[in-house]
Amino acid sequence: MELSYEDVKSAKNGLIVITPDFDNFTAKLIAADEYSKYMTETPILEGVANREYYGRSATSIENKSTIEYGTEQGLAALIYGEQGVSSLPIQDITGEYIDTDNEYMYYYSAEFVK
Repeated sequence: MELSYEDVKSAKNGLIVITPDFDNFTAKLIAADEYSKYMTETPILEGVANREYYGRSATSIENKSTIEYGTEQGLAALIYGEQGVSSLPIQDITGEYIDTDNEYMYYYSAEFVK
């Protein structure tokens, strides 16, 4: 996701919400501020046999981060495994090689541009 405020006032506050819908196997991403609201929904575990048995643990992440313009910033990752999941620090997920036993991972990041 790339957020841009070209030709509009820059927001001072906003939020980004990522919500998995386990019943419909989708994840909703919402970005909102004083001026706009953006929402998109993506399928998860599409075509995966027995996907209803993959781990359904969830956690809430409440964090205020300083925006770094012009660079990709990791937001969250949805991690799934048939026999369980192991969590990783978001900083460790950005690399090309990730040492984990998790079968599926959906990584969300944003880039803020001026």
